[in-house]
Amino acid sequence: MRKKIAFIAAGLDTLYMQQLVKVIAEKTASLNYDLIIITHFVNFYNGTPYIEGEEKIYSLTEKITPDGAIIAGSSFLHTELVEKTEKILLKLNIPTVALDYESSISPNIVQDNRKSFALITEHFITEHGMNKILCLTGPEGNIHSEQRVCGYRDAFEKYGIQFDENMVVYGDFWIDAPKKLALDIAEGRIPFPQAVVCGNDYMAFQLCISLAEAGIKVPEDIAVGGYDGNPDIQHFSVSPTTVSGGYTRTGAESVMVLHGMIAGEKCSTDNLPEPCIHTGTSCGCRCDGILQSLRAENQFNIRQKNTMFMCSDYSSVMNSVRTMDDWTLGILSHMYHLDNLEGLSIYLYGDSQTEEKDSSRSVQCIFRYEGQYISSGDVIPVNQIFPEISNPAVYLCTPLHYQEHSSGFCVRRSTYDSFSFEPYYGEFCQVISDALERLRQRTEEADRKQANTGNIYFSRFQALRDRIYEEPQLEWNADEQAGEAGISVSHFRHLYKSFFSSGFNADVISARLALARRLLKTTDISVNETAQRCGYDDASYFMKLFKKQFGITALAYRKR
Repeated sequence: MRKKIAFIAAGLDTLYMQQLVKVIAEKTASLNYDLIIITHFVNFYNGTPYIEGEEKIYSLTEKITPDGAIIAGSSFLHTELVEKTEKILLKLNIPTVALDYESSISPNIVQDNRKSFALITEHFITEHGMNKILCLTGPEGNIHSEQRVCGYRDAFEKYGIQFDENMVVYGDFWIDAPKKLALDIAEGRIPFPQAVVCGNDYMAFQLCISLAEAGIKVPEDIAVGGYDGNPDIQHFSVSPTTVSGGYTRTGAESVMVLHGMIAGEKCSTDNLPEPCIHTGTSCGCRCDGILQSLRAENQFNIRQKNTMFMCSDYSSVMNSVRTMDDWTLGILSHMYHLDNLEGLSIYLYGDSQTEEKDSSRSVQCIFRYEGQYISSGDVIPVNQIFPEISNPAVYLCTPLHYQEHSSGFCVRRSTYDSFSFEPYYGEFCQVISDALERLRQRTEEADRKQANTGNIYFSRFQALRDRIYEEPQLEWNADEQAGEAGISVSHFRHLYKSFFSSGFNADVISARLALARRLLKTTDISVNETAQRCGYDDASYFMKLFKKQFGITALAYRKR
């Protein structure tokens, strides 16, 4: 039986990570492994129930028992989750490789930032005759930051230029450091350099913008270089001259090292990608026009797909499903949004429907598509959900959850050379999960209705709840509703909770935020107007409530 490698990573909505996945998928397929990717959608950590529900997908690592694993630890903003996952794999004696971060548990495969950063520094020395070059790197003491500084120093020493440690500026690998650096240069706190080589392309891109805002021309006054060859920003009008190939080479190396740990075989490194310079507009060289055009075309296609998804009726159709047949039909009629799809399966955790209570390590397949819909319902062990097919495959596993409660997961299958991850795939899966939760609640309500048919208040409360979800923007007040029912507020709240297993205020908030999500995805009205249409006069309160409930800001949700 073909062996399987798990790739555990976050941030797959970026082209950077998708390019890394494709290299890893190609290498695993060449060694006759299936690749199982385990990831979640909202890549930051703030301890909210929504994020906790997202991150429970990584418990799947323990259940599928892969033959080996690669953890892209640097892709996670929640670093404790990385260590926790590593320890699970260690306990199970599963060979594991730590990709591009320092681990005290697993072998580390870190890209050679030193050699690659020397390349970008040498470009300004040899091609532009510069020697007053400033280095903007990441946090001091960080292995990636210090490797870049070493490469910068190596280039200076190679060409006999005096190294000045005062020309090294430590930053954050993000946009705040280049903003500050541009201001410091413009206001004379840092001497005017001929060029700045930055620790990554995001820093370089932001530095170009911030220098321009300060009246400093790029590249005429100061030339700028980036690092990583990040495809997510190379299509912009200011494209940094950069070094690419390093992270993809490291991805391929991680598979080779893991294969050696699994099979005891050593792989050749002859055909691995080598780091190379790609010129952009930020240094004064001629831009790589063909590459720029291809990336611009790719971004255009992504925007077109996003627009098609946002303008579709997928969310509204799934919001109105009343039976599992409706739910299935809703997914099938909108699968055209998913590119290069070989198969899609949806699994729920056992009879309990919750991962926390599952002890049998079994799942129920409630949806299966393999070129056509295949009715399922079978309960199978989790480690048997990846059937062997004729050629190596890539399986993408993503979470299904409602707040912190994990109900199951989606498994999307593709070939190693056709992996896709649309920017809206997280929304596609979340709509599936939300619809399942509504069906579950509707079933419970039907059971409660039958149990409460003798209660004189139930029909009144049911009608009230329907009105809340139909018009959540209205002013809903428990005191007023209790008065209309002729009972005390405390008795009103008690009855409401006993009928629906959800409090009155909680239902009002849930209904309003459900409306907010629809407005954010299907209209272009501002967040302030969205808040007002959902019944919140205080937009800041609405934004805090939205982030607390979903673990992401309303604006970020719209862009996701």
